[in-house]
Amino acid sequence: MKRLALQSASAGKRAFRHGNAGPVSALTEHAHSTGQHGSAKQKKQKKDSYKQGQLSLEMLILIGVNLSVFILLLPSIMKSREIVESNMAMLSEQRALSDLSNTADMLCILGPRNRQDLSFVFSRPVNVSAYGTEMIIESKEQIQTASTKCETDIVTIQSFQNSKLGIELENVGGRIIGKKLEN
Repeated sequence: MKRLALQSASAGKRAFRHGNAGPVSALTEHAHSTGQHGSAKQKKQKKDSYKQGQLSLEMLILIGVNLSVFILLLPSIMKSREIVESNMAMLSEQRALSDLSNTADMLCILGPRNRQDLSFVFSRPVNVSAYGTEMIIESKEQIQTASTKCETDIVTIQSFQNSKLGIELENVGGRIIGKKLEN
């Protein structure tokens, strides 16, 4: 105990000579000289915790930047999706129109009293009709037409969005008559 007091006193004198006077600096210097202030392991742990905090902050910034970019691109992505859906609907309608006109031509060649049932599912509401040698599929966005070899009559048949539409085509005396099939 005497030894500790003497070391403190001598440390205090040294601190006073170097301009760090006061009992706190003397005790601090004593703690450094005896190794009681903090071990190297504790200092390393403290340094590592700062690195972990810095890494967490960097991750938050990175996530924030990515989210900002995504939010800025979202309207463009949604517009692209609408264009793709519209194109898919148009292709579906073209395929249905082609099937209808090919079936009407086939029935025209086969002669009277032949019939064929067709079914379609449209992704948007459409009207299907035929007058003379022209078949028509009309949606809100566009009208598509195809020609047939025989006179074809289909009174306008309405299709609802994503619902099944059945159409019966029949050759009646060389004329193709179309009507909606009831489910």
